[in-house]
Amino acid sequence: QKTAYEISLGLVGSEMCIRDRSTPSSLLTLEQWLEYIQSVHFRSKDLALDRVRRVLHRMRLRLPCKVITFAGTNGKGSTVRFVESIYVSAGYRVGAYTSPHLVAYGERIQLNQSLAEADELVEAFRVVDQARQGIPLTYFEFGTLAALYIFSSNKLDVVLLEVGLGGRLDAVNAITSNLSCITPVSLDHEAWLGQTCEQIGFEKAGVLRFGSKVVLNDNNVPDSIVDRAVQLKCEIKRIGIDYSFTVADGRLTWNPDPSRWGAARTYSDLHIPGSGDDAVLHNTAGAIAIVESMDADLPVCKNAVREGLANTELFGRIQVLPGGIEQIFDVAHNPAAIANLAAFIDKRHPVRRNLAVFSMLKDKDLAEVVRLMGSRITSWHLTQLDGSRATPLQDLADVVSNHSNSDIKMWPNPLHAYKMAMQLAHPGDRVVVFGSFYLVGAILKSVSGHLLQA
Repeated sequence: QKTAYEISLGLVGSEMCIRDRSTPSSLLTLEQWLEYIQSVHFRSKDLALDRVRRVLHRMRLRLPCKVITFAGTNGKGSTVRFVESIYVSAGYRVGAYTSPHLVAYGERIQLNQSLAEADELVEAFRVVDQARQGIPLTYFEFGTLAALYIFSSNKLDVVLLEVGLGGRLDAVNAITSNLSCITPVSLDHEAWLGQTCEQIGFEKAGVLRFGSKVVLNDNNVPDSIVDRAVQLKCEIKRIGIDYSFTVADGRLTWNPDPSRWGAARTYSDLHIPGSGDDAVLHNTAGAIAIVESMDADLPVCKNAVREGLANTELFGRIQVLPGGIEQIFDVAHNPAAIANLAAFIDKRHPVRRNLAVFSMLKDKDLAEVVRLMGSRITSWHLTQLDGSRATPLQDLADVVSNHSNSDIKMWPNPLHAYKMAMQLAHPGDRVVVFGSFYLVGAILKSVSGHLLQA
């Protein structure tokens, strides 16, 4: 299928070059640029660092500030949001790069919690495109370099970089960080990262740097990560060993082990952000560990931590919209994240029925996800996502029917599925939208009164 930009491929030496018939100088709007950057590489994923490093060198970018990198399977984005909010509350200028976005591309690149403006993004894309000189970049690589350009153009104190896929060969790993945080590791993207948590952990551990600081916020961290951190003589802080947290009466307490981490402070009576699900509590603990680990370089008063956590907004992460028909939006798309969503529903107040609005990409463990949620769902409202990675609607229905005895309805697009689920729900029911960033984002931007409404 041709895009608006007709592409021809050729080989020059060992490097693949892509010639675009539409010249970048003719691109005026952000939408045109986003379409264009999807066309300059024939793959959506191409894990390698050489192309990004070459373009980065040509751009002569430097980040003269502290850098924190976030890798892991689940919890990266939420942990970034917590750390970002704490540092902004402390008065620092903060850049944050996350992916994917829910509604607007600017969500990926934020300065002091403000989304990058369209003109900033267009200028950054122009600079990257000029520097690449025919080097093919994936959509994610292009966006990463654009983010680094925007960050380097602003006087920042700290930059937070979320790995897109894996770590070792991810575009974010072209930048050396002062601290790396690795969040819980579980099975996901096995075709790219490996079939076991140890193999996946090896890829995540690729973000570690010799002698740097490391926060391992995973209760079951793979040995491949720990061994690599020890080999690189990293300064390791590990949940369950160097720090822990407890919850009582709806408030969180964070405790360092004084015998291992004498300089860290204890926090008590902290507001629990978001919905207060198990993953949020865990990610909050990791964020505090990061701030305490970086305290010598980026001092933060305890009140800034308290305010930062209280002010953090987590869109699409077990986000609850109360009402006669309660709504839950969650971008959970692998078994570990789905298990967290299921546990949250089990602890939530009982409802008459749970109606699911659901779709997933075809490279996910669809059967296990449905098995984990099946007993809780009375009615499935399935829908088709856009793009080549989307699971065909009939395939979704076949898997759901094999692993659930509940009613199944099929709708042509996410918004239609959501509207029909809400129409068929009654007061005292709950609608749960989950399974993909693309599904949740497509619906949230149309939810009346929602902060992400386009």
